[in-house]
Amino acid sequence: MIKLQIESLFPKATVKTFSFLQQDALLDYCPDLVFTIMPLSFDIQAPIIYIKELLDDKDLQRIKQILQTDDYDPYTLVNDKPMYQSFFSKDFFKIDEDDDYENLIYRMAIELEEQGYGKKGFADLVLERESYVSTIYMNGICIPHPLETDALKNMISVRILKNPFESHEKTVKLVFMICLRKDQIEMYKVLTKKLYALMHEPKYIERILEVQSFEEMMAVLDELGGVQHE
Repeated sequence: MIKLQIESLFPKATVKTFSFLQQDALLDYCPDLVFTIMPLSFDIQAPIIYIKELLDDKDLQRIKQILQTDDYDPYTLVNDKPMYQSFFSKDFFKIDEDDDYENLIYRMAIELEEQGYGKKGFADLVLERESYVSTIYMNGICIPHPLETDALKNMISVRILKNPFESHEKTVKLVFMICLRKDQIEMYKVLTKKLYALMHEPKYIERILEVQSFEEMMAVLDELGGVQHE
């Protein structure tokens, strides 16, 4: 069905489909444009547009709009929902209190491990990574993660500190713990780019510090990305 819909957008083009087990065949084909429902785990020299599994007329119109501009976010689904949102959950969102960074991220990591997201030993790997170089970055944004991206399931655990504190001569305000499967390296790039942008926007950081719910936080992150909703 999707193939027929894409062909309706490009009546003069050759449209081919590949499964996620045919990565080599896709690379050999050298496409000019790629549509996918999941993040790719490899680099490809072609524009990428992420889509839903089922497209309607509005989605097809949205694709046309995307292709009419040179400045679009390929990691936005055609229904305008940023793909990174699926890596967050209210189950792993808390407004917390602590004054010790290592203790805080260990509690977060243990929760991910016990809930079946991080593999056994995930928490220890997060602390080992921290022992090498601090993951406390600019303007209080923290991005702890294990030494290697190799989780069982994807999740970004979030902690908003009621009372920001100092650790290693840096301020801890917002913690985003990254727990991703090995095949999600492309989404790792997307998420770190999003959080890097947040580091440089103090006004958005302050807005997130004031939110009272998961939904409010996601709305602020969405706005930071500049997604236009119809």
